[in-house]
Amino acid sequence: MKPAVVAPERIRAGQPCRKCATPVVQKTPRHHQRKPGQCYYYEYYLYCPNYRTLYMLDEAKRPYS
Repeated sequence: MKPAVVAPERIRAGQPCRKCATPVVQKTPRHHQRKPGQCYYYEYYLYCPNYRTLYMLDEAKRPYS
C-alpha cells in the first residue's frame, strides 16, 4: 500500500525558501512575445535570491484571451 501524498504548504512572498530558509521575493516576469500554442502566462513568481530558485505558482497562472 502506498503512503498518502501530502501536498506541500503554499509558499508566499516573505516566507522562507524550502531549500535554504532565505525569505523569497515576489517578482514580475518580463513579457515576451507569445509563442505558438501557448495558452497561459504567469503574472508573478517567487524567487529565492540565495539559491536562485523560481517558484511558479498555480494561483499566478493567467490564461491568454
